[in-house]
Amino acid sequence: MSKELPEFLSQVDAADYLRERGVSVEPQTLARWRCTGRYRLRYLKIGNLVRYRRFGLDALVEEHMIAPGGGDGD
Repeated sequence: MSKELPEFLSQVDAADYLRERGVSVEPQTLARWRCTGRYRLRYLKIGNLVRYRRFGLDALVEEHMIAPGGGDGD
């Protein structure tokens, strides 16, 4: 995506945003995570509208980075 992204991304745009960062996630996977609470990914929900913030997606990626040597960076 070469254009500037809005602060809030749709489920499809959020999946594309993660894919561009090397995390292959389908939009349906984001919906599953949201419904099951598997990952603590914050989102905005108003009626049927669901949006994700870019910094929240970036935080999800950072939380799951593994430090060299197999540690989790803690």
